[in-house]
Amino acid sequence: MRSPHALAASAALIVLLAFPQLAQSAPLAVHRDVLFATAGAGTPLTADIWHRSKPAKGRPIAVLVHGGGWATGDKRQWEERRWSQRLAQRGYLVVAINYRLACGEKRGQSTNATEAAGAGAPTPENAASIRAIRPSDSRLCGYGMDESVMDVRAGVRYASKRGARWGGDPRRIVIYGISAGAHLALLAGSDVDRPKGVRAIVALSPPADLTWIGERPELAVNGSLTHAFGCAYAQCPDRWRAFSPRERVTTATFPPVYTFNSAADIITPAVPAKAFVRELKKHGEDAQFTTSSNPNETCHGPAPCAGIRLRGSRFGIFDDVQRWLVRRLQVRRTR
Repeated sequence: MRSPHALAASAALIVLLAFPQLAQSAPLAVHRDVLFATAGAGTPLTADIWHRSKPAKGRPIAVLVHGGGWATGDKRQWEERRWSQRLAQRGYLVVAINYRLACGEKRGQSTNATEAAGAGAPTPENAASIRAIRPSDSRLCGYGMDESVMDVRAGVRYASKRGARWGGDPRRIVIYGISAGAHLALLAGSDVDRPKGVRAIVALSPPADLTWIGERPELAVNGSLTHAFGCAYAQCPDRWRAFSPRERVTTATFPPVYTFNSAADIITPAVPAKAFVRELKKHGEDAQFTTSSNPNETCHGPAPCAGIRLRGSRFGIFDDVQRWLVRRLQVRRTR
């Protein structure tokens, strides 16, 4: 028998899905550029924190990880199509984080090596397909994959330890990621030292299998990964595999995972994401793969894909995710 709290949570979310205008009217507060960690060489790592203005406790926490090919992007990306605002209106404490990136010349790497890795080349991954926003702080540039992963983990730990300051519930954390940010969300969410309160991962257009990508140099995302790693897959396959979410299925435990890919996404193709979810299910994990009803749909990321029809759902991506999270987070309206 379901508990009264679980029933109340489900009822509250059903009301918000049926009558979203109830949530959209909630006044919001935002705290810009909150320092959550200081990285090497004194680089500040900051977050934008959103929540309903009315004081409350027990808000589920949504940590948002932007995309941009591990080389560009900014936490403000989540304000496209009002994702940060809409999540806050639904009762979440939203923590949208920045992290160190591979933009520009990486530390200890020559300009020629950087150019060979494809840095600065306009690719769909870091251009109009996800309407990338340049980093708000140039000090975030010049790093690589290790630092990106480290910073996202730090952001999740901060949300767990300090989220209660704004009414967040550290027992109910979901990590959202777009594209490259979805890859980082999958790594942080499956980390052995992740906070116990990480209850779900929402990976939108994720590069879920780096080995699959590495074997396809014609993909733009292959060049983005080559730059972030500082070496091509053929040169350091073990390194690519070590940071591949699919490789971790047999060595790590995942919280429930929701993935979305449009059916014909040419940036992060749906085939490896679907295989990743199939592998998770094979190992007893709670996972869902969602795609577009149109087999020719090529959109990438939550903003470009906001208006598409999903296969097997009457909701758009945003509301379909909320429906899926009811049981995983017991999402409920706050007082």
